[in-house]
This record gives sequence, structure tokens and C-alpha cells, in this order.
Amino acid sequence: SAPAAAGAHGKPLVVVLLSGSAVDLGPEGQEVDAVLWCGYPGQAGGLSIGDALFGATNAFGRLPMTWYDNSFTKAVRLDDYAMRPNASRDYPGRTHRFYTGNPLYRFGHGLRYTSFDRALVLD
Repeated sequence: SAPAAAGAHGKPLVVVLLSGSAVDLGPEGQEVDAVLWCGYPGQAGGLSIGDALFGATNAFGRLPMTWYDNSFTKAVRLDDYAMRPNASRDYPGRTHRFYTGNPLYRFGHGLRYTSFDRALVLD
């Protein structure tokens, strides 16, 4: 497998994913060192992705959506936009607010390389 081959050479394996939504990467997705989801990066996207991969920039964020596992596609019809779960229909719900299944990655999952501090200053 690609993860094993990369690991044998001591190199990290990063999947750069260009997609409009979440994609089930299967078991192999759990074996890679990182997944960089880029959405649709636009004209300068290639340069930006390269800068991120080679450490010229540190602009990382969090996922703006929930990544469902493969069973979600079997439980939910594409034309059913109900949000809340419904046990009588065995419907798991949608979005980070209502999904009752076990997602691959939750809304907001990701790394950040900075920290924030706040304080209330009264004069």
C-alpha cells in the first residue's frame, strides 16, 4: 500500500484532497500522516498548497463540515434533506448538530499551530 511504501522510506504521506465535500478515504485514510482538504482552491491554489506542504506558510484551519463514514450513503437518500434524526425511519440525521452516527472526522476537526489568550482589562 502507499502508506506502507512511504513509511518504509521514512517519509510522511500527505493526501491532498480537492473536493466540494467530504470523501470517505476508506481504511487507507487512517494510515496516512495527514489529510489536507483544500476544497476548490482556485487559480493560485497550487502555489498555496505547495507553500503549505513545504512549510513556507502556516495557514491551517478546521473542517467546515462533518465527514460521514461510508454507511451514511446507505442510510440517507440524496433527495432527503431532513436534518434531525428519525429512529422510526432509521435516519441518522445530518450536519454536526444532528448526526447520531460515528463520523470519520467531526465538524471543526483539524490542527492549528497558534494559541489565543484573552483577558479582561478594566481601567
